[in-house]
Amino acid sequence: FFGPHSWHSWSSSSCFFGPCVNPTPSPPVHTMEVTLASGSLSYDVLKPRLAELMRRKEQLEQEIAVVTEVLQSTPAGVDKPLIDAEGFPRNDCDLWSVRANRGQLARLMNDHKVLM
Repeated sequence: FFGPHSWHSWSSSSCFFGPCVNPTPSPPVHTMEVTLASGSLSYDVLKPRLAELMRRKEQLEQEIAVVTEVLQSTPAGVDKPLIDAEGFPRNDCDLWSVRANRGQLARLMNDHKVLM
């Protein structure tokens, strides 16, 4: 069923696309300098970038809180069904705005996950 490359025929040193390469261990993080393939970055270069990332994280968390609060103020909430027991759309809230806010919440949470 699976063919010659099924999971049970893989060795511990192969991946889906071919042989795996064990990454070299990372150097200890006791210095304030990060070495990249293109050279090294000093603390003076990293500090503004880290501050920017922290600001973006805080901004995303604030937006997530606002959208969550808006959704929780509706009868449908963040994760309740948008249909009633008979399968019809709910008539006690604006479904268009609930869907739009749920979509926005999902995008913000994905952005936050990527940033972390």
